[in-house]
Amino acid sequence: MTVENFNIVIEPMHDKNFISFINKIGKFDIHAGPWIAGGSVRKVWQGLDWRHQDVDVFFRSKEQIEEFKHNLAKLSKRNSEYVEYTVNYEERSITSYLPKLSNTNDIAVEIHFTSDNAITFSVTEFNGIDTLTYKLQIITKTLYNHYTEVINTFDFTICQFLTDGKHIYTYQNAIDDCKSKHINMVTDSNRETTPIRILKYMAYGFTLDDLKFFDLIEQLTVSNSLGIVDDY
Repeated sequence: MTVENFNIVIEPMHDKNFISFINKIGKFDIHAGPWIAGGSVRKVWQGLDWRHQDVDVFFRSKEQIEEFKHNLAKLSKRNSEYVEYTVNYEERSITSYLPKLSNTNDIAVEIHFTSDNAITFSVTEFNGIDTLTYKLQIITKTLYNHYTEVINTFDFTICQFLTDGKHIYTYQNAIDDCKSKHINMVTDSNRETTPIRILKYMAYGFTLDDLKFFDLIEQLTVSNSLGIVDDY
């Protein structure tokens, strides 16, 4: 483990499945971007299953976004034949029809949802044994000049994890809060969706100080935060 300027902690990326996936979808560079950050990278750092977590991609320029989208389109080897797949997830069986992929380099991409904040893609890949589907989000609302700007855009310390596919970049307090499963706000964060996001992370098993919890209840009572959908 090393510590860079800006008090960033840097650790090697070890999850081979995550590395394989992001190497298929694009090229990432810690200095020039794009970058993957947020909950999926946190789960990789914790050694948890990240496959049901949104994979959020952040960019430096509009041109970079367009290039990334173009590369996704070129990578897709989707054909007209579909196969029925059933997976077990959280004690439920989910059956869906996915593109038939037979080569380990095959990947199918289709737009799932578009908003003012992001474009969400459904990405299907064949890893040689199973056909897997992920949710990939291209964050379009804000552009970033440096990877630390991406890390600092999050409202909770437990979300401040970023990768270029080679290393994971984070803060020590983010590591500490993940280990203790404690929700702490990032200084000066004022995201309107914070109350509903706190409830989401409490459902994941993270805890909140009693005083902050009562503040949360008050915010939910006087605001329309429950009606806001958060992209990332």
